[in-house]
Amino acid sequence: MFTAIASAFLDNVTTVILVMPITYAVCHMLEINPVCFLITEILASNIGGTSTLIGDPPNIIIGTAANFSFMDFVRELTPIVFVAFLVSTALLIFMFRKQLVANKQKMDEIQTISNKGTITDKPLVIRSFLVLAFIILGFV
Repeated sequence: MFTAIASAFLDNVTTVILVMPITYAVCHMLEINPVCFLITEILASNIGGTSTLIGDPPNIIIGTAANFSFMDFVRELTPIVFVAFLVSTALLIFMFRKQLVANKQKMDEIQTISNKGTITDKPLVIRSFLVLAFIILGFV
């Protein structure tokens, strides 16, 4: 779900590049195959990117040709994208159901991972979020 929402405001490739290493690391710790999760993220990125003018390059072409504003595009496509996301997620869960099993002990280990030292430059993170928020606000 995060991938779909993020790709509505970022390029699909950028979103997958940001999320994929986390997915791979978690799957490695759980000792499960990451392929089914990566396929799901790629599809979620493509589906989520469809909901806004900035999510996919073809959307800019379509929106410009149809004289749609950013909000027109969001209003028209978000319900369709939401349904497509739910259907594709349900299908992928069904298709990969045998591979979506993890050891309870490994899952408990992952929940104890501390993220305290992850962010080392808090002012940079704050500035980055502010810039991203202003860009999204500007599009709206």
